[in-house]
Amino acid sequence: MSCFFDTHCHLADDFFSDDLLATSLRPSSFENPTHAHYFLSVATSSSDFLKTVELSLKHPQIFSAVGLHPWFITPDYKQQLFELDAFLKTHRGHLSAIGEIGLDKGKGRVEMAWQEAVFEHQLGLAETFQLPVSIHCTKAFNLMLRHLRSLTVAGVMHGFSGGAKMAEQFVEAGQFIGVNSVLLNDNARRYHEMVQAVGLKSLVLESDAPFGMNLPQGNPLSGLDALSIKIAELLQVSPEEVITATCENAKRLFLKDKNGSPV
Repeated sequence: MSCFFDTHCHLADDFFSDDLLATSLRPSSFENPTHAHYFLSVATSSSDFLKTVELSLKHPQIFSAVGLHPWFITPDYKQQLFELDAFLKTHRGHLSAIGEIGLDKGKGRVEMAWQEAVFEHQLGLAETFQLPVSIHCTKAFNLMLRHLRSLTVAGVMHGFSGGAKMAEQFVEAGQFIGVNSVLLNDNARRYHEMVQAVGLKSLVLESDAPFGMNLPQGNPLSGLDALSIKIAELLQVSPEEVITATCENAKRLFLKDKNGSPV
């Protein structure tokens, strides 16, 4: 059965109170309630590792990912990695990915040498534990490609902004391209061209809720329907084809048992 699979959201964020999350997950809260809705909730630091996993245990439509986001790496990053390693060993059976991880060369960001050490370590964990990754990347695309090409790790380039040619290189390196509601902006021409170049075989959907752009005010998790319609328009296919293809892409990537076999 096809589904909407939100491959990147932050459901452990304080924005989502228990009541709001429960309401947001109800089928009646979505514009297309006849489809199943799944979510990969990603953590960004040890402060939300446990809550992220607990949400996946409480709500069967939520799957969990934990990782160290480049914004939150500290000078004591080796201790952060030690804590991540320990958490993975204890909770591997409840995890569907490692993320949000990545590299960010934006102004004022963490020392790049620290970022690279942490990113490389987490890619190694993904390979060891047979888990895909959810990747954040800003202004570091060539550097990231070098890391990804050194290992065999599948995943998603979250909110990818590198353009069509760069996206194709990441697809060749084993990554899917995560598309969010920035695509709904009329002036997002470069983003539109990227989606057209990559095509359905390598696209997945994401909201980045509660931080994403153009999210419905009533339920920020319900924006994938409008996103699928826009992608269908760009690719000249039906919205149902978009929903089905992106659902299957996400399920093949994230819904695996601890041995890496699809479930």
